[in-house]
Amino acid sequence: MKLARTEEPWQPSNFWDLFFKALPALGGSATFLIPVFGIFAYFVGLDVKASVAWVVLTAFVALPFIVMLCDMVRRALSDVRQALAERPTELPRVLRSLPAPLSPGGLLLLVEPSSLLGQGIAVSVYSVVDEFEILIGEGLVQVVQRNQKAQVGITRVTEGNEPIWRSLTDNSPDVLKRTLIRPGHQVQRNG
Repeated sequence: MKLARTEEPWQPSNFWDLFFKALPALGGSATFLIPVFGIFAYFVGLDVKASVAWVVLTAFVALPFIVMLCDMVRRALSDVRQALAERPTELPRVLRSLPAPLSPGGLLLLVEPSSLLGQGIAVSVYSVVDEFEILIGEGLVQVVQRNQKAQVGITRVTEGNEPIWRSLTDNSPDVLKRTLIRPGHQVQRNG
C-alpha cells in the first residue's frame, strides 16, 4: 500500500529558529575577530585613557552579535522572498454547496483549499460569465477543515442572480466550476 505524501505548507521562521540558525555565523565571526583584536591590542599604546582590555572585550562581545543579527535579518528576508514566491495566484473555486437554513443566504459552500482563506474572513462570491467576474454574493468563512477546504456561509445575495444561486444550490457542475471566492467584501457604490 502506497501512502500519498503531502507537502508541508511553508511556515515562516520565528525569532528563535532564526537565532539558532545564525549561531554558526557567531562562531565564524569570533574566529575572524580574535586575531584582528589581538593585533589591535598589540599595537595600541599604553597611554590611551580607556583600558584596552575593555575596548577589546566590548568589541569582541558586540561585533559577533551584530554579525549574527545581520545573518538573522538576511534569513528573515529570504523567508519573505520565499513566501512571496509561493503566494497563490489562483482564486479558490466552489466544490459543492449545501442548504443551510440558519445562514442568512441559506447556503453553505465548500471551497477548494487555499491559503487566501482563514476562519472568520469575509469573502465575495463571483461567477465567471464570458471572462467577466460578476459579483453574486458575499459570505463568511465558517470553518477551515483539516483538509484545508473552507466552508463559506452566504450572508448576502446580490439582486438579479437568482438563477445562478439556484444552479449552485443544485450543485450544477458547470456553475460550480465558474464560481470563485475572493477574500474581502465588494464595496457597493450608490448612485
